[in-house]
Amino acid sequence: MRFNLNILGRLSHIKSTICGPILFKIYIITVFFVPDGYQNPISSVTIDPDVLSDSPKRILITRNHSLTSAQACMIVGFLAIVLTSIGGWFYSQGAWLVLPFAGLEMLAVMAGFYACVRHNNDYELLEIDDVNIRVERCIANREQNFSFQTYWTKVMLEVTEGWYPSKLWMQSKGRQIELGRWLTDHEREQLAHRLKSFI
Repeated sequence: MRFNLNILGRLSHIKSTICGPILFKIYIITVFFVPDGYQNPISSVTIDPDVLSDSPKRILITRNHSLTSAQACMIVGFLAIVLTSIGGWFYSQGAWLVLPFAGLEMLAVMAGFYACVRHNNDYELLEIDDVNIRVERCIANREQNFSFQTYWTKVMLEVTEGWYPSKLWMQSKGRQIELGRWLTDHEREQLAHRLKSFI
């Protein structure tokens, strides 16, 4: 099929004008969900209300997961229909190169949403008693377990300058782990004070 190069240039400009802002917004939304170090304002710290009893004190830290798997599938499906329709129209006008690039853009968006959704169930569970501190961590459905002796355990809040978030460390006998990586600085500070009061 023959077509005029000027028409192809105009069609490509229209395609970038239509698809560009949509994909840019999706990329920005995805970036806000993925990184571990991002300061998420909707994370959750739940403390067992029965903290004065002799039973182990429990603290549950969860990541923001306002986007469910079903909602992510709906968004991706809608975007796939839109991009396929736009790419198909350009293909019918002779600009067949637009369709493969639309497919690549869709794959990038799907990868971003997948990376977001697979962290929906991330959590950190701390159980503290007079003898031991047990930390159960689940990231991307992979569980890790740590144990510290309460007497030798220290909680340290590392405050950094500029845009870098603070870091909360639990240290004991040369070992250390970072806690609350997806909390805000304020939430991390509150958690540090609470842990110090428990230990």
